[in-house]
Amino acid sequence: LGTPYLEGSYFNDQPNAEHVASPRVFKSHLIWEERPQGGMLYKQIWVFRGSKPMMRSVAHFLPSLWGIDPPLSEEEMASFLLDAGDVESAMRSLASAWEHRKDPGVLLLFYENILSHHRETVESIAKFMNVPLTASEVDRVVDQTTKEGMLRHHRAFSCRIQAQNAHAARSLYLDPMKLIGKVRHRSTGTTAGSGEDSSEVWVKIEAAVQRAWHHCVVPKTGLIDYDSMRLAE
Repeated sequence: LGTPYLEGSYFNDQPNAEHVASPRVFKSHLIWEERPQGGMLYKQIWVFRGSKPMMRSVAHFLPSLWGIDPPLSEEEMASFLLDAGDVESAMRSLASAWEHRKDPGVLLLFYENILSHHRETVESIAKFMNVPLTASEVDRVVDQTTKEGMLRHHRAFSCRIQAQNAHAARSLYLDPMKLIGKVRHRSTGTTAGSGEDSSEVWVKIEAAVQRAWHHCVVPKTGLIDYDSMRLAE
């Protein structure tokens, strides 16, 4: 962080510019079935998060990215993502990645485990990518991947060019200073709703998540829920 490569001038502002970094890194939301597979074409690091906290997080950063005004509540966003099939799509990719988690070119990580084993995760990624790191370099990466460290470089996580494209497509004006980004240090303006898992809406959302899990994941893995999977990993 703090270099032109992650401040946007390369990865965001000039996506077609020559990239000289080694190893080259690409971020994608493509599902497993849509990615080129076979052999060691490239290495894949898959990161998944529990569906409900994922949807709550999306409710806070997506409205400013897409120009949704007024922003959706957490419950509204969760309902939208479930209805649009985004949750099932992520679960199908998770089931596929789980089947290949022992492949030499695949590293499967869970957000919650990354938080609880932060330094170990940094070291495992470096080993997987064949990037030797000194202890001080590991310390630096760990520091820069804490919430506090990322907030010091908020612009790198604001998705500015993506937001500009989304706003332009709808003829909306974008004030870059109002972008919430994926690392947040201020109120998002999102209506939080009840926020309680015991509320009637969240009980129904949980039921929908469990139906999706049993439809997309259980037949391939036999694991009854997300926590069972990440603890088995």
